[in-house]
Amino acid sequence: MTIKHIFFTSIITIFISSCGNNAQKENYYGGIAKLSVDESFKHLIDAQLQMFTSENPTTLILENYKQEQDCVKEFLEDSVQCIVIGRALNDLEKEEILKKKQTINVKLLGYDGVAIILNKANQDTNFTLKQLEAIFNGQIAKWEDINPASQLDSIIVVMDHSNSSNTYYVKQKFIPSTPFLNNVYAQENNEAVLKYVENNPNAIGIIGSNWIFNKNDSTAMLFLDKIKIASLETQKNKEEAGAFCKPYQAYIALDAYPLKRSIYFINKGQGGSGMGLGTFMMSQRGQLILKKEGLLPY
Repeated sequence: MTIKHIFFTSIITIFISSCGNNAQKENYYGGIAKLSVDESFKHLIDAQLQMFTSENPTTLILENYKQEQDCVKEFLEDSVQCIVIGRALNDLEKEEILKKKQTINVKLLGYDGVAIILNKANQDTNFTLKQLEAIFNGQIAKWEDINPASQLDSIIVVMDHSNSSNTYYVKQKFIPSTPFLNNVYAQENNEAVLKYVENNPNAIGIIGSNWIFNKNDSTAMLFLDKIKIASLETQKNKEEAGAFCKPYQAYIALDAYPLKRSIYFINKGQGGSGMGLGTFMMSQRGQLILKKEGLLPY
């Protein structure tokens, strides 16, 4: 092959590659994509979409906030192209996708903490994981079982929804093979959990940390003054035995906070506007938004 021929071939290769990149960019940043998001991550995705769509006005993301299991159900039924949830797909869900000969793209966006919140009147704000497990399996039923001097009565646990990521996480963590007891109640959403705990001294609330550490959300900041955030014992190493911490970014980053959760963006196929959104959320700007929302970048 002559030098002239090599040079000409290189130009063609570069041209094709450039066209391919432009086509990919157009595919990523134009059109419509349907997105289902677990309600625990609403504040995060609202902030991401605000920036992403302002920079890509030809892209329309039709977001819908619901419970985690409903998001997965819609994804498997091909009702939506992408989802944001607090866990990876399980083997059965992956098998269903393989049966349809579909491909998925999974991105780990970052991490949050599942927070334990309490009424302002509650003086018992430190918990070990063994105590939490005992609350969920019924071995601890009253506040005096934790602190004999407590003036509170029976413990009531409230979560946002029976099919939410918070409920799934807690069940898998503490009682994977048994159902919840009758002292565990589902509310309509995270905000309802906050309100219930605010008004009920005996309550323990389970909520995503994005709902209470989002400094850009006036509602979250308002609730912070009305509830307490429990500290959990870190079991990272023996030297830290007896130390307690809250689900702040720093403690999640150090793996000190024991209820750490991953946040996943899952998209069908390798292209489309949903893929563009996922790529943006993984970018430096997207990760900065995640950090400002009180979460830990990947």
